[in-house]
Parts: sequence; C-alpha cells; structure tokens
Amino acid sequence: MEFSDQNIFALYLSVRTEMEPMINDIQREAVLHLGTLTRNRNFEAMEALHYLSRTSNLHPLLREMISTELRTSGVI
Repeated sequence: MEFSDQNIFALYLSVRTEMEPMINDIQREAVLHLGTLTRNRNFEAMEALHYLSRTSNLHPLLREMISTELRTSGVI
C-alpha cells in the first residue's frame, strides 16, 4: 500500500507495526491522527483507515479504535 501523501503513509505504517504483541502509544496516536484527518475530509487518511480496518492480523482493540474513528468521521 502506498499513498501520495508521505505523512499518511508513515501513519499507516506506524499502525501496521507488529513488533509488539500489545498496542503501543505510537499506534494509538497514529489512529487518532488519521481519524482527525479523516474528519477534515482527507481522502487518503480515510482510505488508510479503511485499509487498516480490513487488515487480518491487527490487534482487536486497535481494530475497534479504527472502527470508532471511521464512525465518528461519519464514514461508516
């Protein structure tokens, strides 16, 4: 997955990091920041959250955070 906005791509990759079995602060902040950008109608941030929501090996609590951000943004 690649985005034209390198900041969105970096946030996306931060969430996808699987180095720890638990959610870390960087992942939480990245999801929240993508959610803020999505509420500001940033299409790529919205796309990143959608891709992340469909990632199979994502931590369940992180998946819930992503779903909450999408709902709060009015996307789903």
